[in-house]
Amino acid sequence: MCKPKEKDAKNESRISIVQPQ
Repeated sequence: MCKPKEKDAKNESRISIVQPQ
């Protein structure tokens, strides 16, 4: 998984729960 982009930064919280990177 690539580094979270600016817009993905907000989703990073919930994404990290589903896909811990």
